[in-house]
Amino acid sequence: DAHLNIDCILTIYVKERRWCMLLTEKKNLIILRAGDNSLHPSWFSVKKRNWDLVLSYYGENENPFPGCYDIFHGFRGSKWQGIHDFVSKNEDMLKKYEQIWLPDDDIMIGGEQINRFFDINYDLGFDLSQPSLKIFSYVSHAITIRRPSHLARVTNFVEIMAPCFSSRAF
Repeated sequence: DAHLNIDCILTIYVKERRWCMLLTEKKNLIILRAGDNSLHPSWFSVKKRNWDLVLSYYGENENPFPGCYDIFHGFRGSKWQGIHDFVSKNEDMLKKYEQIWLPDDDIMIGGEQINRFFDINYDLGFDLSQPSLKIFSYVSHAITIRRPSHLARVTNFVEIMAPCFSSRAF
C-alpha cells in the first residue's frame, strides 16, 4: 500500500537476533502464541488489514513465517506465560490499540473475517468477545457455535482459545 502511515519503528531483541518491524496506525492487535504448524499465514491473504500481529513464537526455526507477522517475540513456555512476557515488556506500545485478540495458532479464519470481527466488536462496544465457531469445528461448548441468523450474541461465556478484549478490559 503506497499510503502507509508509519507510526514508529519498533526494535525487539530476541536472544542475539535483532528484529525490526514497522508498525502502521492500526487499532487492533493480535498476540499469537505460535509453533511451527501455525495456521496464521493464511490470515495474511487479505489486501488490507485493520490489525497488527505479534508472533510470540515458541518453536525452533531461526526465521519462522517470514512476512506473516508485524512484531516478533521469541519465548519458550505456555500460551499464557508467553503472552504475559510480551505484555509486561510492551505495556506502552499496547496502549495504542483499541482491541487485543489472543487466539490459538490452530484457528482457521481468513484475514477479511478477522477485519470484520474487529469491526463488529468495535461497533457493538464489546469488552470481551470471541469469534463464533463453524459447526464442523472442534467445539467444546455449544454456545460458541455460529448462528447464521445472528450478527452477535450476548452471553456470559468466552472460550479460552480465542478471547478478544477491548483496551479498557485488557
